[in-house]
Amino acid sequence: MTGSEEEVTRVWDTASIAGMTKPASTKGITRKDRTAGVTTGAGVVKTEKWVRELLAWGEVDHVGLEATSTTLSSGQHKAELGVETTWPAPIAPGPTSECGTCVLHKADGGYVVSSGTHQI
Repeated sequence: MTGSEEEVTRVWDTASIAGMTKPASTKGITRKDRTAGVTTGAGVVKTEKWVRELLAWGEVDHVGLEATSTTLSSGQHKAELGVETTWPAPIAPGPTSECGTCVLHKADGGYVVSSGTHQI
């Protein structure tokens, strides 16, 4: 999924409470703010870096970590920006089929469509 002005590939994460961004990968504004603890495979990582990013549906703050997947939190984006997700099943589901088209509905009535092959 791409979603910022420089087309960074991102994970649309339905389980996280905040998105994460590699600060060097974006034109977003990095700043020091409250401490966030992120559970990783290597344990809990703490950071005070936050990145304010402009996405296709508005501005949002993400936790700034250099060694992470760049993710968007569907819950955060719904709560803060009113973005809703529709992801219907593909026409012919199966282990080698493409996923259905993912549509992110913006609060202003517009939408963003992601189609093709997705990694889940």
